[in-house]
Amino acid sequence: MDKTCINNIMMSDLALVKCDGYKNIKKAIQKSLDLLGGLNKYVKQKDKVLIKPNICTCRTPEKAAVTHPLLIRAVIELVKEITPYVYVGEQTASTLSGSPKEAIEKTGIKKIIQDTNSSFRDFQYEGFVEKYIKDSVVLNKTGFAEAYFDADVIINLPKLKSHSITYLTGAIKNCIGFLSPEGRKCLDSLIKDITDFNQAIVDVFSFIRPKIKLNIMDAVVAMEGEGGPTTGLPVKIGYIITSEDAVAIDTVASKLTGHTPSKILTSRYAALRGFGTNDFRKIKIYGQRLQAIDSFKKHSSYKKMLNKTTESFELWITEKCKLCGACIKSCPADAIKKSHGKYIINKKKCIQCLCCLEVCSIGAIQQIHLKENTLSEEQGINENSLQDTYTEPALIKCGSICNNNCTFCTDFGDKELFDKSYEDIRKEIVDLKKKGISEIIFPCNADIRKDFVDILAFAKGQGFNISLYTNGRMFCYRQFCEKTADFVDNFYFVLFTAVNNKINDFMTDTENTLSQSITGLKNIVSLGKEVSIILPLTIINAETLLETIYSLPDVEKIEVKVVHPHPGIYKELVKIDKNKNISIIDKPYEIKFEITSRCNLKCNFCYNKNSFSRNLPDLPKKKIFDIIDKIASSGVRNIRFTGGEPFLRKDLYEILKYAKSKSLYTLVNTNGTLINDFSALRGIVDYMLLPFHSLNQDEVSFKKKLITSLNKNNIPFRLNTVLIKDNIYQLEKYFRLIGEMEVEWFLARPVPTADNKMPIDNDDVRILIEKLLLLTKRYDEIFVDGIPFCAYEPEKVKLFSKGATICGIFDKLVIDPSGNIKPCYSINEEIGRILNDPLEKAWTCGLSADIRKLKVFPDRCKECKYLNGCLGGCRFAAKLVNGRYDAMDPLAKPGIFLS
Repeated sequence: MDKTCINNIMMSDLALVKCDGYKNIKKAIQKSLDLLGGLNKYVKQKDKVLIKPNICTCRTPEKAAVTHPLLIRAVIELVKEITPYVYVGEQTASTLSGSPKEAIEKTGIKKIIQDTNSSFRDFQYEGFVEKYIKDSVVLNKTGFAEAYFDADVIINLPKLKSHSITYLTGAIKNCIGFLSPEGRKCLDSLIKDITDFNQAIVDVFSFIRPKIKLNIMDAVVAMEGEGGPTTGLPVKIGYIITSEDAVAIDTVASKLTGHTPSKILTSRYAALRGFGTNDFRKIKIYGQRLQAIDSFKKHSSYKKMLNKTTESFELWITEKCKLCGACIKSCPADAIKKSHGKYIINKKKCIQCLCCLEVCSIGAIQQIHLKENTLSEEQGINENSLQDTYTEPALIKCGSICNNNCTFCTDFGDKELFDKSYEDIRKEIVDLKKKGISEIIFPCNADIRKDFVDILAFAKGQGFNISLYTNGRMFCYRQFCEKTADFVDNFYFVLFTAVNNKINDFMTDTENTLSQSITGLKNIVSLGKEVSIILPLTIINAETLLETIYSLPDVEKIEVKVVHPHPGIYKELVKIDKNKNISIIDKPYEIKFEITSRCNLKCNFCYNKNSFSRNLPDLPKKKIFDIIDKIASSGVRNIRFTGGEPFLRKDLYEILKYAKSKSLYTLVNTNGTLINDFSALRGIVDYMLLPFHSLNQDEVSFKKKLITSLNKNNIPFRLNTVLIKDNIYQLEKYFRLIGEMEVEWFLARPVPTADNKMPIDNDDVRILIEKLLLLTKRYDEIFVDGIPFCAYEPEKVKLFSKGATICGIFDKLVIDPSGNIKPCYSINEEIGRILNDPLEKAWTCGLSADIRKLKVFPDRCKECKYLNGCLGGCRFAAKLVNGRYDAMDPLAKPGIFLS
C-alpha cells in the first residue's frame, strides 16, 4: 500500500480533486495521479491491466447508476500510455436485468472500448473459478471471475451511491462484481444478519484486494436517496477520489456525503482486519480540503439505524413491471412467484434484502413504509415525564481523534472510530433540548473539528449555555478565537506545565505543543472572556506545578485536579497567593455501593469471596436512602449499585428512583437473571454492567435475549468477561459472538482469592496479549482491566491494558452492605463508616489516600516510565501473594524505568 510517514504514523495517501463535469474528467484524474506520484507507481510496462468499473445495470450514464463511460475512457487512455494490455471487465447484478454486453451497449461503454482499441471481459460469459478465501470470517469458498486470475493489475473504478443495506457503496463493495452468480446469491441470503452480510463483502474484498493497485472513485455525479444503488436520484458532488487504499476511499466518501464513517460497516470491518485505514489521522489527503455535503439524501435504512426506530416496510411490484424475471432470479428467499400474469411477493417469505429492488432497472418495485414507531412510543413512555431526571449538563462527544495523546487520559471505552457527522451532532443537540437540558459541554478534542464553529452556532441558537474544555492549541489562531469566543460561555483550559517543554511533551505524548497552548490561552483572555484553568496533578509535573501557576496569566480560577497525587504537594499549594483562587478537586469519581452480599449464582472466580464470607445483613431501605443523601451532598455524581446480586433486593427499583431524584448518575452491576420488568428500569438506570463468562449455549442464548430486552428499552450497557485460563484460549469465539451482538465489551483480570492466589500467570498474559494483537486486526478494539504493563512486553501490553487506572482504587470508594467504607471491593479494611464519618475523610486519610499518593507503593514502580498508565497493577494481589500492599504485583516483572 502506498503510504507516507508523518510524525511516525503510517499514512495512506489519497487525492481529492474537484471535477465539475465529465468533459474535464481526464484532466482531473491526471491531477489526482500526479498528486500521488504518477500512474507509473502503480502500472508497469507489459502489465496486464483489468479495469473494473461498476456496470451493475443497463441504465444510461445520466442516471448515475454506473461508472461514467468518459471516466473509463480517461483511465484506459492513461494506462495505454504505459502498457498496451488493457481490458475492461464486469458483470451485471442479474442476467435478466440485462447481460453485460447489453449493459455496455446501453451505457455507451462499448463505444468507449472500441474507440480505445481495448477489449471487454464478460465475467458471466467466461465463467468462474472456485477458490477458498484465506482467513475469511463468513464466506469460506466461492467462485471468482476467470478474468481476475489473468490480470497483473486491477484498477477499481467504483461509483459513489447510496445503498439499502450497506448505506453507501463504493470501492470495497465494487469487488462483489467478481463473484459468481451462486456466490452472489449466497451473499444475498445473509442480508438478515447485517454483520455477516458486511463481513462477507469484506471476505470477497480480501481475496480481490492484492491485485488492486489503484482505486479511482466516480463522485462527480453520485446517486442519493431511497432507490440506491440502481434507481436513486442523481446528485452532483463534483469530485474524483483516488487512492491505493480502498478503505480510505470509502471512508472519505462517507464523510464527504455526511454519513458517520464508523456506521459504514464494510470499511469499518475491512480496517479492523488490516486491509486499509479508516482512521482520519492516518489518511493524508492531497488536493481539496475535505468538507461534508450535509444535503446528500441518505437512504432511509441509514436513518432508521441512526434513530433506532422500529420502522417497517413492505415491497410491492407495481404496474410498471415488464415480467423480465430479474427479481425472481435475484431473490435468495424464493419469495417472488408469477401468479395470474403478475409477479407477487410472498410477504411471509420475504427477508427484505432489497435485492429485487436493486436489480430492477425500470424501478417497478417500490418500498412502501408502514407506520413508524419509535421505541419510546412502542413502550408507551412519556418523554416529558423524564425531564426532571436530566439536571446535569450534557457532554457531547464529537469523536475519538485528538491532537494530543495524553498519557493518563481516561477517555477510553465507547470510542467511535471517527468523528460524528455534523448531522448526528445537530440531532443530539435537538434531542437534549427536548429533554429540558440547558447546558452542554464539549470535551477537549471537539475544537479540532473543521465544522466546530457551525456546531457552536447551532447549539447557541438552540439556547444552550456552552462550556468548552480545550488543550488550547487551536486557539493560538487568532481568527479561530474570534469566531469561537462569542458562542462559548465557559472556557476550561486543560494545561500541564507552562514552564517546561520536556514535561509537557511527555504528558501529552506530542512534541512542541506548549507554546500553542499558552498562546491560545492568552488570546482568549485578551478577548475579555472568563477562563478557568485545570492543571492535572501527577507524579510527573508535581515539582514544577507552583512555578507553572505563577507563570500563568490572570484568569477567573485555577483548579488543580488531582490525578495521581504527589506526597506533600498540598502543603505547598496552601502557600499560594489567594488572589489566584486555587481550588483542589480531590474527591472520588464514583461510589460503588454493595447493597447486598447475597447472590443467586456461585461463580468460582468471584472476587466477593474475599469480602463476603461473613454474609453481611442488608441495610434497611431508610438507611440506604440516608447513604444516598450523603453521597449526593458530597458532590460525587456517580453511584454504582452492586453486590452480591442487587436485584435480590425487592426494593431496588425504589432505591434507583431515589438516587435519580438526587440527580445521581446510576450504574448497576448485575447478572441479569432476576430482572422481570425491563421497562420499569427505563429512566432510573443510566448504565448496566453484565457478565459474559461462558460460551455455554444456554448462557449465550440468555445473553442475547437479555441484550434484546435492554436495547428495546433503550438501557445502555456493557458486557465484561473475567479472564480465566479456559476462556483465554477461546477468545476468538468470544470476539465473534460480541461482533454478532454488536455490544460494548471489556476483559477483566481475575482477582486472586485465598484458595487461588494465581488464577492466571505470566504465560497466560503472554498468550492473551498475542491473541489480542491478532484478533483486534479483524474485530473491534478491546481493553483489559488490571494487568501491569511489565507482565509481558510493555509496549504490547499497554495497547490493551489499563493497568490499575480503572480498577477503582485510584478514583473510587466502595461501601459494603453494612455501611463500611473500603478502598476497593477486595481490600476488606474499614476506612470509615458512611453514616458516621465524612466521605472526604475516608478519601483523603488512611489507606485509600496512602495508596493514591503512592505512599503504599513499590519503590521500583515509582521510577517506571509507564507509571501514569499502569499504576503498578493490583495492590490487593500484592498483599495477598507477597504479604504487603507496597510489594510488587505478582504478575509484575519490572524492567524499563525512567532515566
